[in-house]
Amino acid sequence: TGSHRGSVIIWDAHTGEELCKTGYQGYSISCIIYQESDIARRIIFSYEDSIATFKINHSLEYIQTLHNCDVCESIFAIDNKIIAVSDTNITFWERNKSQKLFEKVDVNKQHLCSTLTDDSNYLIVGTNRNTVFILDIEENKMVREFKSKGLAKSLDTFYDEDRSVHILLIGSDQKSLQQCHILPSENEPHIVTAPKFIPFWKKKHPLTALVSKYNQIQVFNGYIQFSETDKIESTVTCTCFSSCGQFVIYGLENGEVHIFNMRSKKTLCLEIDKNNRGPITYLDCYKPNNLRHQSISSYESGDSLNLNFSFEGIIISVSRNELITVYNSGTVFTQKVKNPLIFYYEDNMIVVDARCKIYLWNLNTTSFTPLENPAIFELVTVSKATFCPEKFILAVVYKQMDWNFLDIYEFMEVEKSVLLLKRLDFADEVKSCCFSCDGSLLALGMSSGDIKIWNLNQKFKSLTLPLHNCPVEDLLFSPSIQPPVLVSLGEYIAWWNLKLFQEEPFRKGRPKSIDILDNISEDLSSMNISHWADRECVKGSKYLLSCLKLNGCAKYLSASKDFNTFLTVDDKGKIYVMETVSSNK
Repeated sequence: TGSHRGSVIIWDAHTGEELCKTGYQGYSISCIIYQESDIARRIIFSYEDSIATFKINHSLEYIQTLHNCDVCESIFAIDNKIIAVSDTNITFWERNKSQKLFEKVDVNKQHLCSTLTDDSNYLIVGTNRNTVFILDIEENKMVREFKSKGLAKSLDTFYDEDRSVHILLIGSDQKSLQQCHILPSENEPHIVTAPKFIPFWKKKHPLTALVSKYNQIQVFNGYIQFSETDKIESTVTCTCFSSCGQFVIYGLENGEVHIFNMRSKKTLCLEIDKNNRGPITYLDCYKPNNLRHQSISSYESGDSLNLNFSFEGIIISVSRNELITVYNSGTVFTQKVKNPLIFYYEDNMIVVDARCKIYLWNLNTTSFTPLENPAIFELVTVSKATFCPEKFILAVVYKQMDWNFLDIYEFMEVEKSVLLLKRLDFADEVKSCCFSCDGSLLALGMSSGDIKIWNLNQKFKSLTLPLHNCPVEDLLFSPSIQPPVLVSLGEYIAWWNLKLFQEEPFRKGRPKSIDILDNISEDLSSMNISHWADRECVKGSKYLLSCLKLNGCAKYLSASKDFNTFLTVDDKGKIYVMETVSSNK
């Protein structure tokens, strides 16, 4: 204990007996810590602008005094370092040499609270300017400062084993508790442009492959980087993961496609047609149900590494927005399609070109079949499309003259054609589109910010959801039929429950293909249905469950299979991961 008169007393915690004490310093003891190691036991305490160290034997043995520039509010001791946090300055001392290793002074910011991470790698300090900053103790420097909601009045940290990340808890004067990941900025990706990418969900944690300013692919599990390529000569344009999640596949400006083993950090290049090479504009890895492991080897005969990767999935790439290349079990086949939009159905690829021509490409037989589409007989320009594999229906958005249209087609496999089920038209531009998992609802995100919903089971009954004031960049439906939860992405990310709009099916006159879901279980996934079904809508709204304001301009939206974790990436490539929180009843 430290007294107002400046003495420090050591007590026996079991008996309450006073063991030893220092003399009176004449100034109040502002803070004190006890440090024990294999070599010695010490007490370190501060008074006025001084920091004193005593060694504990049978009595207190004086070691040294450090002269700080201000009264200490907190003291921390790590190995041979002493850290002093005062009102406006922070000092790192080398204890044995009484030497300053680092000093940060800012008279415009008052330090309100501070703490160390469990591994003693980082010092966290809250200020009266609504900011919290992180200092690297080993490197003796400040690495990050960020805004907090309100004044940080208390701080604590713990280590999350599942995510391999330190969690910071901030108690503020606004009666709120904030939870943050402690992420030094130097471990974050330096994004110049965000190439097209597809994440891989490892349960509720997303794996993402982003590109640094040095043109290296950095692989993250949530916010934690765990693998990285060497510098890549050509600009990276697309990234995705293999179906097993152990390999990153990336496409380059020069038309090459590479596979990166995240564990061995070895890379191989896939075979390409050098006469038709161009920037890779689309890249994906698709795994049909009956596909076995395929083995892919480097095509370069002079490859001294003799690489051979084995993984699940068929790799599909598009170069120059027109040449589709499929890599399937050592076989490479190509087709030229202008500005293709690609969807998958069992062993087939569905391809829609810029003129609304639709093709069925069998990935086993390599047969490429154009489907007759009598509904289109004039020049159109396709911009968006979405496919529902459960009902085998396709929605295509296109422009004709100055008007926007949407066609909904049913596939007629025997006739090798498509049948037009419905045509919609609007003056506003469509930015995104999505079917619900059972194909009963179709959602469109408009450039005006409106979300338009059609119920295919109720004679295309429509609904408009107002919220966004900027274009709706992406839409995503839940993987469960009930309740049908829609997520929209604009300046907000918003969650909607459309159960009241999805009424009993209207069967009269429907195509036979739409009846295939009559006996399907409602639980098509591991989604926590009760969490969404029990949630009440925002007061004053019939459908809106929740919404969050985003800092950047997000373009992409993804969700875990259980629909409890959500990923967005802004136009600078910064990752945002959001998780649902259930209250304990």
